[in-house]
Parts: sequence; structure tokens; C-alpha cells
Amino acid sequence: MSQRLIIELNNISKVFGNSYANKNVELKINKGEILSILGENGAGKTTLMRILTGIYSPDSGEILYKGENILPLDPEKARTLSIGMVHQHFLLMDNLQVWENIVLGNEEKILLDKKKIIEKIRDIEEQYSLKVDPEKFIRDIGIGLKQQVELLKLLYRDFDILIFDEPTALLIPEEIESLYEIFKKLRLAGKSIIFITHKLDEIFKIADRVVTLSKGEILGDIDIKNTSKNELINLLFRSGKRTVNPVPDSDFNGHLTISYANVKGKLNIKDLNIRAGEVFGIAGIEGNGQKTLFDLLFKIIPGEKRVVFNGKDITNDIRDHIALIPEDRHHESLILQYDLKKNFLLNSSNLKESGQWGFIQEKRISKKVRTIVNKMNVKVMNEEENMENLSGGNQQKFILGRELLGEKAIIIAKNPTRGLDFESTNFVHNFIIKKRNEGKVILLISTELEELMKISDRLGVIFRGRIIKVFEKADFNTIDIGNAMLGLKEN
Repeated sequence: MSQRLIIELNNISKVFGNSYANKNVELKINKGEILSILGENGAGKTTLMRILTGIYSPDSGEILYKGENILPLDPEKARTLSIGMVHQHFLLMDNLQVWENIVLGNEEKILLDKKKIIEKIRDIEEQYSLKVDPEKFIRDIGIGLKQQVELLKLLYRDFDILIFDEPTALLIPEEIESLYEIFKKLRLAGKSIIFITHKLDEIFKIADRVVTLSKGEILGDIDIKNTSKNELINLLFRSGKRTVNPVPDSDFNGHLTISYANVKGKLNIKDLNIRAGEVFGIAGIEGNGQKTLFDLLFKIIPGEKRVVFNGKDITNDIRDHIALIPEDRHHESLILQYDLKKNFLLNSSNLKESGQWGFIQEKRISKKVRTIVNKMNVKVMNEEENMENLSGGNQQKFILGRELLGEKAIIIAKNPTRGLDFESTNFVHNFIIKKRNEGKVILLISTELEELMKISDRLGVIFRGRIIKVFEKADFNTIDIGNAMLGLKEN
């Protein structure tokens, strides 16, 4: 065994229902390295990390820690072995201060020495260039600092193996660069960093090694110095000229046109037409303008745009015409501490329709929420249960029902299955297809090529802010689309 080798996963498999989430996975984790886990949604990345942290038990295989088998493994045992994970959705208490969140569950003493705890936290912050005030309340700090608090929770206990699930997904560019520098300092201190990502650019910027997964299986274990972006994307799309059978043309009338969408230096889209009764997918390596397009359409950022639906300019009242399926349900679409009825009213159209003479009609709201629960098969006790008690899949089912209850003609979905398990992902896909068959105009923005090829009727590739190629369903194949995503076949 190598002196640097800390953890070795041998022949790890995990089955949910009739599907493999992980299949015969072999993985080595070395001391003082930054390892990236790359793969599309449903590839088995998060499942594998949950096995490593003891949240899931593998159905077969072994996990060696410094040469000794540590299975069976549970979260408490993983913590004693210094294995910790920063989840994509943070596990923090908003009404507590930073220092309280850090020691929560870490201190066994009844009486805490606040001064001593804060001194230790500041020493850790100085060592790794962290910049969060220990006496701030969690509710008063931004996402980047919340992520630092989650990291501090692990460093406070001197964890050696630190796992990050999509750590840059919600960060602004300055926060991402800061996180990279923190990773480098952690590596110099001998920590092992594992991060799940979709972003090729950050892999080549910060990782030492990348492991690629597809459908639960390892495709490759590669030293970053010995590969290129082109080789990596070809490995991910190794199935070659895999194609998808074409579907019949839609018989529905109507279309949505994005006449132009411009953000200087970031986005330049012209005359993008989406027909009624089709799913138009947008594919691209993350960071090529997908988020900018979405943010511009919904007035989150300034820029120039014109959106027309069936000949009518809807630019200024776009939210009245479009149902939105969000990427980050916890921050963009739900308030977890609210019950289902209050979350139902977060949609402004539902709020308008649930009132009478200026008053909210409780019975009307309850009836509509029950309709969503029954129609979408949301597993919940009753409509007064808090949203935080629902699984991610059930939260997303509720959002689908809430957003589409008003039968809006246009649907925009942005990474709608991110963080969902296989069953919930299939539910979302089938629901989108059902709405397409009802004649809806659907724009699907996703970083998952497998997802886009599965449910899109046409697919546009975005590269450096422009749609450079549009593929018809009959022409879908991973090699040509993958090359276009790299800008290698620009029209």
C-alpha cells in the first residue's frame, strides 16, 4: 500500500430498486490531494460520497481506511475517522451565531467556554484564510460565508478527509476564487479534498486528479497533468455516436421567440424560436451563459431582451406567462420553515387567485394544496407540515404542481433534477414530457447532456454566450454535441 493512500473503495455497489446507483466502484483517496468526482446527474457521485460518510450502506464491496476494512460504516464512525462532508444544501441553524453552529454536536460539555471556542475558531480561520465573524448570526451572512461555516465545523474537529458536493454551484466568481485558495491551503496542510462537480474549468484549475462516473460506474481515474478538456469530455461521452430516435413533429400551433437577449461580454442570443409542443434543450459546459440567460429573462440582472409569445410582446410581464421549475429549490422557490400552504402562496399568481375582497381564503388554499399533493403524489402528512420535513424529490414534486396549477403555456426549467434520486428524476422527466404532449412551450436549461438528449425534441448548444448550433432529435449524438459544447464545431 502506498504511504500516501488513506482510503480505498473496492468493488462498491449500491442498488435502489432495480437500478445500480454505484456498480463495482474502485476508488483510491490519497493524503494531501484534491480529487474531483465528475459525472452527469444520476451518475452516482453523491451516492458514492454518502456511502463514504456512512449515510448509505453499500450492498457489496469493502472500504479500507489505512489498510483496514471499516465496514459497516455509519455517520458517527465516519466522524471518528475524520471523514466529513459539506453538503450542497447547508445544515445550519439561522437563529444561532456562527460559533454556536460550529460547536453544535462537536462539544460534549454542558457549559461552554465561548471565549476559548472563538479563539480556536479564529486560529483556524487565520491558518486557512477564512473570513467569517464567529459572532454573526447565520441569518445575516451570505452563501459563501455559510459554506465557510460548514467547513469550519469540520476543521474544528480536525477532520482530514473533506468532501464537498457541488461547492461552487451557488457562489459568485469572487467567492469561487476564494474557495480555490482555501482548497490549496488545505492540501498543503495534508488534508484530502474530494469535490463533486460538473465544471470542467474548475477541475483543470484546482484538481490533482479526476474520477469520472457514468451510470454508477467508473469510466476513468486520471491525473490532471496527463489529460486535456477534449480527452475528458470524450471519455464522458465514450458511447460514441449514440443516437436517439426522432419523435413526430408537433401538431400544436404557437411559439415563443427570444428575439434578442444581450448582456455585454456574457450573452448574445438572437431569434431563438421554441415551438408549442416541444422541449427545446440548451446544452453547454457550465459557465457559458446558461445562468446569464435565465437571470436576464427573469430580471435578476440588467441587460437587453425582447420576448414574444404568439405575436405578443411579453418582455415586461414574463412571469405572468411562464411557469418556472428552479435549479435551487431551497433558495429560489421554497421557504423550508413554512408549511405547504404558505409555500403555495409564494407563487404570485396563486396568491392572487386565493383571495377574495382582499382576504386570503384558507379553505380555498387548503383545497388547492390537497389537489397538488394528490395529483403529484407528494408524500406528506398534511398541508400544514413544514416543507423542510419533505425529501428533495417531494419538494420538487410540490413545486411542479404549484407552478403548473394555473396552466401557463410556457415552462422554463433550469437543472430541474439536480440533487434528486433516480425515482424523483424519472418523475420530473415524465412530467415534463406530459406537459410537452399537452402543447406547452418548454425551454430546458441543463448541464446534464444525458437528461437533455432523453427529453428534448431539439437541442441548442451554448458556447461563450451564443447558441452556436441547433441539433434536431434525429441528429442527437454524444460526440457531435460534446464537440460543439467545446466550441470545436462552431457554425
